[in-house]
Amino acid sequence: MLLKRILAAVSVLPFLCAPEHESTARKCYICVWINVLRLSVVILNWNALEDSIRCLERLRMWGTIQTRTFLVDNASASGEADSIASNFPEIEVIRSEENLGFSGGTNLGIVRALAASDAPLLLLNNDVLIEENDVVQLLGRLQSTTSAGLMAPVLHHAGDPERILSAGSRNPVLHRFHTIHEPLQPNDSYRVDSVSGAAVIIRSEVFDTIGLLDESYFFATELADLCRRAAPEGFGTFIDPRAKAFHDIDRSSRLRETLYVYYVTRNRFLFIRKFHQFSGPLLAATWALYGFQQSFRLKRAGRHATAQAISAGVLDGLRGRFGGQNERVRNACRDLPNATAGRP
Repeated sequence: MLLKRILAAVSVLPFLCAPEHESTARKCYICVWINVLRLSVVILNWNALEDSIRCLERLRMWGTIQTRTFLVDNASASGEADSIASNFPEIEVIRSEENLGFSGGTNLGIVRALAASDAPLLLLNNDVLIEENDVVQLLGRLQSTTSAGLMAPVLHHAGDPERILSAGSRNPVLHRFHTIHEPLQPNDSYRVDSVSGAAVIIRSEVFDTIGLLDESYFFATELADLCRRAAPEGFGTFIDPRAKAFHDIDRSSRLRETLYVYYVTRNRFLFIRKFHQFSGPLLAATWALYGFQQSFRLKRAGRHATAQAISAGVLDGLRGRFGGQNERVRNACRDLPNATAGRP
């Protein structure tokens, strides 16, 4: 294992010795070891014990990166946190008494990770597969790109590996289709407005400077918010297309037709309120009209639960009702024809 770590440290030297990073090239091997190969991993579990166990088993096989893993159990069904803790004593399990959503739950892990060290943080969904070599690639590129605060891989569909789910994102309220589905550069990292929170490495200095994820979002758009706040402080957001991760979105498909579309719809209005005050009324009216049109079309297609979730997202966004709304959305959609709301 020691030899693997030495070889990995040497493997990232091309990043550090590139001509455009001459000041970084003066770092010694020890600095490379300390700054590149340490990593805090933050994972969120919410009623997905099997996914979390698979994810942790894969991390356990890593031998190059010195990882410290923090798993936050977001008020899952009885016994899940205990099962994880007993099977993986080497990680730290953080128990939340209530479901704090992605942003709130992840913040618990971030705070604990920052208290433990100043290593970069990998935010990793428990249903995402990423190989250690890809993480080494991301760490090397993050270390060598002085303007980068966040570095993410290209995200592929686990069931259809040739299908790209995200190669970065544009501003979510200025673009109808904001997700980028083809790498902007095939062989080098490139800057984007935001990235998916499913797999992203973030410098600890980003959180030290601008704070944590905004918990008002609860779920979805909180990474776009973080990236937007980070940029003026000199922390750019980048995709490295040479690194790949694979997201098993089919495992959460039952949530995507109601809760997911609700939060994506609603949180655009929060993003508008925070970052587009001057053009806010026009943007809010545009997205409200678009949402209601989508809802109408879905009702005509027989997808009443999804239509209801979108309408609720628009109305809550206009009214400023943010934070967690799982119970309200589930109750509103439960008895409708395509209701697929998740468990409490």
